[in-house]
Amino acid sequence: MQRDEGVWQSADGLELFERSWRPAEPKATVAIVHGFAEHSGRYDHAGEHLAAAGYAAYALDLRGHGRSQ
Repeated sequence: MQRDEGVWQSADGLELFERSWRPAEPKATVAIVHGFAEHSGRYDHAGEHLAAAGYAAYALDLRGHGRSQ
């Protein structure tokens, strides 16, 4: 499994933090969206579980949450 973190810029210029968990050959892709007053780091266990089952998982910190602006 490959685990990555990074930052990308939204269309209006805000920096949004993202995480991914990817197996070598994913069956499908899953988007993880955190709840109110949370951040993507709280779903690390879910990303690892999905990757172990063969699914690529991606999560980001929504605006004003976690490590996003």
